[in-house]
Amino acid sequence: MSFRLKTVLIMTFVIVSLLLTTSLSWVLNRKSADTVRTEVGQSLMGMANHMADKLDNFMWSRSGEVDLLGNMVASQGKPDPNQVRSMIYQLQTSFPSFSWVGFTDPQGKVLAATGRILEGKSLAERPVYLEGIKGKFIGDVHDAVLLASLLPNPTGEPLQFVDISIPVKDQEGTLYGVLAAHMSWAWADEVQKTVLEPEAARSESVEMFIVSKNDQTILLGPRSMVGMPLQLPSLETTKRAKDGWAVETWPDGKSYLTGFAYGDGYLDYPGLGWTVVVRQPEPEAFSSVTSLLRFNLLAGGAAVLLFALIGWVLAARISLPIRTLTRHANQLKEGEIREIPQTGGFQEISTLSRSLREMVEAVSKKETELGIMQNLAHSDQLTGLPNRIALESYLEKAIT
Repeated sequence: MSFRLKTVLIMTFVIVSLLLTTSLSWVLNRKSADTVRTEVGQSLMGMANHMADKLDNFMWSRSGEVDLLGNMVASQGKPDPNQVRSMIYQLQTSFPSFSWVGFTDPQGKVLAATGRILEGKSLAERPVYLEGIKGKFIGDVHDAVLLASLLPNPTGEPLQFVDISIPVKDQEGTLYGVLAAHMSWAWADEVQKTVLEPEAARSESVEMFIVSKNDQTILLGPRSMVGMPLQLPSLETTKRAKDGWAVETWPDGKSYLTGFAYGDGYLDYPGLGWTVVVRQPEPEAFSSVTSLLRFNLLAGGAAVLLFALIGWVLAARISLPIRTLTRHANQLKEGEIREIPQTGGFQEISTLSRSLREMVEAVSKKETELGIMQNLAHSDQLTGLPNRIALESYLEKAIT
């Protein structure tokens, strides 16, 4: 079985281009997909890190304000409840995130408070006093107990607070009482919205969680999940104060791209060890990867078609001189031409054409010489008449 040169060349070009394009597309797809996955994962990790920094910075600022107020109260000597009430009211007015600020005597009785709420009541059994009298205390998020029914709550949702308390002492170390503050946890929701707002313009599927350090309870997130424990391998990583991202299966059985960051404090604020977790469903998170792979496949297919077209043109260009030479040889065999014309194109084809041309000329010359020699052998050189050899040849034919 034989094949035309043009067909063989075209098939060779198509197969080689297909193999090269497929191999190159596979390498590029894998590399580009890994790059895009890393970029998307790092973007969620960066969002979580940004939120963790904002939380720590906010807590550091509020802690510093309570320190400043405590120093102002201690500088007056024995505090006057009216003056203390005026100062804590100014603090709450300047920073509405303080839902309640109060000052107790050394035994835990509230002497002054914003809105006079809990004045005359004892906080001696509350952690905000028990820890605050020992030194600076910053407590984790907890539900409101004493203040649940005393503070305005337009949303109707359960009130949650973060506590800050410090002992109030003068330079000689005389203890005047404890300055305690309850910050509404609602401020964290506002911080979360500012962080998620730029991402919300691109995708509404991104969700953020704040998880406590002790029991891995969700402090902030979708309403249906707040207060529930969250068990993820990434939370074990954040216990080592490491940020990162991963594709994880969540308790709902779905796969999410998860970015996480550990809140390790800010300046002299040690932090409460909150972990910020940002998640996005894997199909949506990597939708750009799918689009990129689809584009690469289409580009690869187009490249194969282009190479096939180029191969067809080149095959025709390469085989044309050979086909021309073959046609001339056939014409010479049929007697339509007496010599092979010079064929241009590639150097090898031109050399072959010249060699065949010279060979045909040499053969023709030999035939002519043989004819002359045959005539000389069959005729008399003097008279030009047929000789004995010619007679014998004639008789053989005649007898036959």
